[in-house]
Amino acid sequence: MKEVGTVTVRQDADEPRLKVRIYRNDVNFYIRIESNHAAIPMSMPMRINVTNFEDAKDNAEKFLHIIRGVFRTALGKKPDLPGHMKKLEGEVPAFLHFLLTNEFVGQN
Repeated sequence: MKEVGTVTVRQDADEPRLKVRIYRNDVNFYIRIESNHAAIPMSMPMRINVTNFEDAKDNAEKFLHIIRGVFRTALGKKPDLPGHMKKLEGEVPAFLHFLLTNEFVGQN
């Protein structure tokens, strides 16, 4: 795989620095999340279903905003997603709950 790009987003000073690297292997694109915080391990490359670099970059940026929102929620802050993603903000606490407990909110 060859690295073809890196995506970062604005973050507060007390947040872990996150970035997504974009890779390409033949026709497939992959992303991997990295952080400067020792408690956040580097993710394995994840394949994304896109056909061009611009779509890969857009998907990587959306994913990075969601991951940042999850970390902000864990810190007791609002997710602070960009305007075009505000509908998802209400889902971030439930997603964090699922990640921490492997249970859906309201599941018996």
